[in-house]
Amino acid sequence: FTRERATPEGEIVPRLEGEWAGRPMALPDHSAYGIVSKDGSAIWINGAFGSQKRTVWLRQGEWNRPSPVENEGMLWDVSYDGSFALAYRAGSRPAAIATLHQDGVGVFTVLAHPEWNLYRAALSWDQRWVTFTAVRPDGAVGMYTAPFRANERIPIEEWTYAGRGSSPIWSPDGDRLFFLSKRDGHACLYEQPLDLATKKPVGEARPVARFDGPESVENLPPDSARISATRSGILFSLGRRADYVVRVPF
Repeated sequence: FTRERATPEGEIVPRLEGEWAGRPMALPDHSAYGIVSKDGSAIWINGAFGSQKRTVWLRQGEWNRPSPVENEGMLWDVSYDGSFALAYRAGSRPAAIATLHQDGVGVFTVLAHPEWNLYRAALSWDQRWVTFTAVRPDGAVGMYTAPFRANERIPIEEWTYAGRGSSPIWSPDGDRLFFLSKRDGHACLYEQPLDLATKKPVGEARPVARFDGPESVENLPPDSARISATRSGILFSLGRRADYVVRVPF
């Protein structure tokens, strides 16, 4: 569905190919963003359609027929086959995480806390686990993992604390979390090893890439903390430049 071309400097130039390439799409304005399913069969888009903010999805081969979903919240992640997405539950206070479905079966709150705001949910590649960011009333930010059930509320008792940091994502094998943190005073991309069976942290997190200082990647932070894991490494855009995407190899 997409193809990467790496420059000698490590820059990644993604482009559409296959059925999506060069096709007109009925997409929202420039404020929108989209998430592609890992199998390349669907795109979920969150943005402004005229005066209304909406979430839609498009199936490959039907690029000019966006299908709306009952939600106005931010998208966090999409399932492997694109059949459902994780998103902010619109109107929830504190912020909760819900699943949205293509087939119109409804919106299901799967992660919620009576006092904490929950953000940046990401599914493991096998869709058996979810990780997310929790912000407490005192401003403390932490990461959690939990077993995932698409249409069921996941009890707080099943959450596992994964350490300080934000915007966690899974490695393809589910043995690590990659996340952002300034724990050493500098903006860094870290990796946290996990126990494969329990997804509990094993050992200390280590920095993978720095975003300021002499060892930085172009001395720019990731744009809006949008990072993605591929089989070969981590991808993220730098600064506010949508055309500049960097890969950090595993």
